[in-house]
Amino acid sequence: MKTLKVIDLILQTLFLIYGIIYASISGNFISIYFFVGPLQVLGVLLHLFIESSWVQKQQRKLYGKTLVWIIALGIISFTLAFWGIHLLSVYTFALLIINPFLAIWYFIIGTKELSSINKRELIHLK
Repeated sequence: MKTLKVIDLILQTLFLIYGIIYASISGNFISIYFFVGPLQVLGVLLHLFIESSWVQKQQRKLYGKTLVWIIALGIISFTLAFWGIHLLSVYTFALLIINPFLAIWYFIIGTKELSSINKRELIHLK
Protein backbone atom coordinates (compact mmCIF):
# COMPACT_ATOMS: atom_id res chain seq x y z
CA MET A 1 0.00 0.00 0.00
CA LYS A 2 2.73 2.39 0.91
CA THR A 3 4.34 1.84 -2.49
CA LEU A 4 1.10 2.83 -4.23
CA LYS A 5 0.86 6.01 -2.14
CA VAL A 6 4.47 6.99 -2.82
CA ILE A 7 4.14 6.31 -6.56
CA ASP A 8 0.86 8.24 -6.69
CA LEU A 9 2.32 11.30 -4.94
CA ILE A 10 5.58 11.24 -6.92
CA LEU A 11 3.74 10.96 -10.24
CA GLN A 12 1.38 13.80 -9.30
CA THR A 13 4.32 16.01 -8.39
CA LEU A 14 6.29 15.12 -11.53
CA PHE A 15 3.30 15.61 -13.83
CA LEU A 16 2.54 18.96 -12.19
CA ILE A 17 6.14 20.14 -12.57
CA TYR A 18 6.25 18.91 -16.17
CA GLY A 19 2.90 20.61 -16.85
CA ILE A 20 4.11 23.90 -15.42
CA ILE A 21 7.33 23.74 -17.44
CA TYR A 22 5.45 22.82 -20.60
CA ALA A 23 2.86 25.56 -20.03
CA SER A 24 5.58 28.14 -19.37
CA ILE A 25 7.38 27.27 -22.59
CA SER A 26 4.31 26.92 -24.80
CA GLY A 27 2.18 29.61 -23.13
CA ASN A 28 -0.72 27.14 -22.96
CA PHE A 29 -1.56 27.02 -19.27
CA ILE A 30 -4.70 24.95 -19.81
CA SER A 31 -2.42 22.02 -20.67
CA ILE A 32 -1.64 21.64 -16.95
CA TYR A 33 -5.19 20.34 -16.51
CA PHE A 34 -4.50 17.58 -19.03
CA PHE A 35 -1.29 16.52 -17.29
CA VAL A 36 -2.53 16.35 -13.71
CA GLY A 37 -6.29 15.72 -14.01
CA PRO A 38 -6.29 12.32 -15.74
CA LEU A 39 -3.59 11.05 -13.38
CA GLN A 40 -5.67 11.98 -10.35
CA VAL A 41 -8.83 10.43 -11.81
CA LEU A 42 -6.84 7.26 -12.46
CA GLY A 43 -5.66 7.35 -8.84
CA VAL A 44 -9.25 7.68 -7.61
CA LEU A 45 -10.33 4.72 -9.76
CA LEU A 46 -7.40 2.60 -8.54
CA HIS A 47 -8.32 3.29 -4.92
CA LEU A 48 -11.91 2.24 -5.63
CA PHE A 49 -10.79 -1.21 -6.70
CA ILE A 50 -8.13 -1.73 -4.04
CA GLU A 51 -9.78 -2.82 -0.84
CA SER A 52 -7.91 -1.46 2.13
CA SER A 53 -8.57 0.43 5.32
CA TRP A 54 -7.83 4.00 4.32
CA VAL A 55 -7.56 6.54 7.08
CA GLN A 56 -8.91 9.16 4.70
CA LYS A 57 -11.73 6.91 3.43
CA GLN A 58 -14.32 9.53 4.36
CA GLN A 59 -12.45 12.17 2.35
CA ARG A 60 -11.97 9.77 -0.57
CA LYS A 61 -15.71 9.04 -0.65
CA LEU A 62 -16.53 12.73 -0.55
CA TYR A 63 -14.00 13.43 -3.31
CA GLY A 64 -15.45 10.59 -5.41
CA LYS A 65 -19.00 11.87 -4.91
CA THR A 66 -17.86 15.34 -5.91
CA LEU A 67 -16.37 13.95 -9.12
CA VAL A 68 -19.58 12.05 -9.89
CA TRP A 69 -21.61 15.26 -9.41
CA ILE A 70 -19.25 17.23 -11.63
CA ILE A 71 -19.49 14.59 -14.37
CA ALA A 72 -23.28 14.44 -14.00
CA LEU A 73 -23.55 18.23 -14.31
CA GLY A 74 -21.38 18.05 -17.43
CA ILE A 75 -23.66 15.44 -18.99
CA ILE A 76 -26.72 17.52 -18.08
CA SER A 77 -25.13 20.68 -19.52
CA PHE A 78 -24.21 18.85 -22.70
CA THR A 79 -27.72 17.40 -23.02
CA LEU A 80 -29.38 20.77 -22.41
CA ALA A 81 -27.27 22.26 -25.21
CA PHE A 82 -29.18 20.09 -27.68
CA TRP A 83 -32.42 21.72 -26.54
CA GLY A 84 -31.08 25.23 -26.94
CA ILE A 85 -30.20 25.83 -23.29
CA HIS A 86 -26.53 26.69 -23.49
CA LEU A 87 -24.98 26.16 -20.08
CA LEU A 88 -21.95 24.29 -21.40
CA SER A 89 -19.77 27.40 -21.50
CA VAL A 90 -20.70 28.20 -17.89
CA TYR A 91 -19.90 24.60 -16.92
CA THR A 92 -16.49 24.61 -18.62
CA PHE A 93 -15.62 27.99 -17.11
CA ALA A 94 -16.59 26.69 -13.67
CA LEU A 95 -14.32 23.68 -14.24
CA LEU A 96 -11.39 26.00 -14.92
CA ILE A 97 -11.90 27.50 -11.47
CA ILE A 98 -12.83 24.32 -9.57
CA ASN A 99 -10.20 21.90 -10.93
CA PRO A 100 -7.15 23.41 -9.20
CA PHE A 101 -8.95 23.10 -5.86
CA LEU A 102 -9.87 19.49 -6.64
CA ALA A 103 -6.24 18.76 -7.50
CA ILE A 104 -5.02 20.27 -4.23
CA TRP A 105 -7.70 18.41 -2.28
CA TYR A 106 -6.70 15.07 -3.83
CA PHE A 107 -3.02 15.73 -3.18
CA ILE A 108 -3.79 16.52 0.48
CA ILE A 109 -5.76 13.28 0.83
CA GLY A 110 -2.84 11.28 -0.56
CA THR A 111 -0.32 13.11 1.62
CA LYS A 112 -2.36 12.48 4.78
CA GLU A 113 -2.72 8.80 3.90
CA LEU A 114 1.01 8.40 3.36
CA SER A 115 1.70 10.22 6.62
CA SER A 116 -0.64 7.92 8.53
CA ILE A 117 0.97 4.83 6.94
CA ASN A 118 4.39 6.08 8.02
CA LYS A 119 3.15 6.75 11.55
CA ARG A 120 1.65 3.25 11.79
CA GLU A 121 4.99 1.76 10.73
CA LEU A 122 6.76 3.73 13.45
CA ILE A 123 4.30 2.51 16.07
CA HIS A 124 5.14 -1.10 15.18
CA LEU A 125 8.85 -0.42 15.65
CA LYS A 126 8.42 0.37 19.36
